Amino acid sequence: MRQLKFVRRHPWIYLRYTLLGVLIVWLFFGLQLIFVLKDFQPRFVVVPSLLGFCIGVLLATVVALREEVKQRNQLFRAVADFAQEFTYFRRKDGSYEYVSPACEQLTGHEAVLFYLQPNFMDQLIHPDDRELWKSHVHRMNTDGQPEVLQIRILNSQGEVRWLSHLCSEVRDERGKSIGVRSTNLDVTGQVLYEQQLRRLADYDPLTDLPNRRMMIQTIEALAREGEDSQPFAVLFLDLDHFKHLNDTHGHTFGDELLVALAARMREYRTGEIMVSRFGGDEFVIVVPSIGSAVDAAQSAREILKQLERPFAIRDQRFFITGSIGIALCPYDSNQPEELIRNADVAMYRAKLDGRATIGFYSRDLVQNAAEFLDIETRLRDALDKEALVLHYQPRIRLSDGAMVGVEALARWNNGGEWISPARFIPVAEESGLIDRLTEQLLHQAATQSLRWPNLRISFNLSGRQIKRRDLCDWIHGIVSQVGASPELFELEVTEGILMNARQDAAAHLASFKQLGYRVAMDDFGTGFSSLSYLRDLPFDVIKLDGSFVRGMHDNAKDGAVVRAVATLCRESGMDLVAEGIETEQQLATVRALGVTEGQGYLLAKPATADSLDELLRQGKLRLSATLPDMPV
Repeated sequence: MRQLKFVRRHPWIYLRYTLLGVLIVWLFFGLQLIFVLKDFQPRFVVVPSLLGFCIGVLLATVVALREEVKQRNQLFRAVADFAQEFTYFRRKDGSYEYVSPACEQLTGHEAVLFYLQPNFMDQLIHPDDRELWKSHVHRMNTDGQPEVLQIRILNSQGEVRWLSHLCSEVRDERGKSIGVRSTNLDVTGQVLYEQQLRRLADYDPLTDLPNRRMMIQTIEALAREGEDSQPFAVLFLDLDHFKHLNDTHGHTFGDELLVALAARMREYRTGEIMVSRFGGDEFVIVVPSIGSAVDAAQSAREILKQLERPFAIRDQRFFITGSIGIALCPYDSNQPEELIRNADVAMYRAKLDGRATIGFYSRDLVQNAAEFLDIETRLRDALDKEALVLHYQPRIRLSDGAMVGVEALARWNNGGEWISPARFIPVAEESGLIDRLTEQLLHQAATQSLRWPNLRISFNLSGRQIKRRDLCDWIHGIVSQVGASPELFELEVTEGILMNARQDAAAHLASFKQLGYRVAMDDFGTGFSSLSYLRDLPFDVIKLDGSFVRGMHDNAKDGAVVRAVATLCRESGMDLVAEGIETEQQLATVRALGVTEGQGYLLAKPATADSLDELLRQGKLRLSATLPDMPV
């Protein structure tokens, strides 16, 4: 049956070769017999014909088989040559029976090189993968299953290419191994993409430093070494005023600075020290095997020294500083998240202590941090509900007791508990809520100023806000929104703000003056007072800190300072306000020294807007031996 199917597939071959076989046999044998015997007999035709038929069928079968093999080879090559995959068949002696044209695209070598050089593939294997390749070749997949191997080769240009190498043995009908067939796929793009994904999982894409995930794994590994291992330190570094740099020069500039800083940190990183970018401008450094807290502090100081050197970004030189918090394992914790949190808390305390410094973790810091978070959460809720209000403390002209202005003071009653501004104002500044707070309270002050057309309202500006480019437009927009007059507002900045942002403050104060606002320096004398502030900045009012008022009777120098400042203000046309007047003796002394205005509990206590309305209806205050308290 199979033979008949075979004949049907090749009828012309069988017909041609059968006739040819009969003709050849009959001619050679039949004619010779007739010639020899001199007599024609039918068997002389039948027997040669039968013999020729058989020979013809055999020849036809051989030719047909060869034709089928040729067709199969052509079909195989048509498919294999067209395919993108690099395929080959290699005999056991290493010679190549077939190599697909795709080999040139993948390896850079023509197929002829494979035919000329047995085991040519071995020469292309990357040196680091040759042991793997040898063991793979030696096994030859004796389990009978195709083997998949991911391996690297070096192409003719010396470039690394990743291959997915699929191969298996080829056996003959008797089961004897005759060679290896292989298909090779170029998976370089896929491998590089997977490597990139793995790197993104462990490294920061901007700075190429280890990221938060990898840092936590590193701390876990160090902490798992047990109690017998040496202590190690976790350092939390945060750059000082980095947000201001972003706001001034743009985030792209800030990114360039972070990249430059990361490069410098990699130079510093020696031995087992690990530096990671934790997020934003925060970095976590692990210093293993420290002998004591002194060693940890020394490492932190060396890191701060790295920051002291100027950075050159876009042909500009920049100086940055940073603050570092330190937590020690196992003393402060042996849990990665807790160690990092504790170091973060210590860093925050270092910033509050003056920035560009180092702080160690203590349990008290955690309590302070918990209180910070609690106040921040409640403050957000209070701002959402607009629950904060203003109280106003009158400012009195000491010559006749007239109320010339009031200072707006933030007050927060949280469910019956009055929370001091000394607690929530710093939280608002550090958490970024200060702008919302200022906007709500200034809107209140502007609205209420419409009730007091002859009364000036003093309003404090935050040190963080002085960095805002749009500060004047923002403040003026709030005041103008309700139709209030800028002439009724006096904007106060502290001496500490001037120390940290004198250039920004000077530009803003000049703009405020042009818009009609008065400007005042608050808490004068609490910082490194400089007369250049009074000379170069357009102040209308100087507010003398209450510590001088309290110290005048015990310290002659305080009295001399008050007298000198009073003379300076009088001759330069500025008003001088003495803060914190609480006793009759203090009041008498500041009046005698020439102070023009006063503020304090002796003169009037802070009060609500309604209470202030009542006081204004009563008329101006008159100074006497005993001054009346304001109703609260």
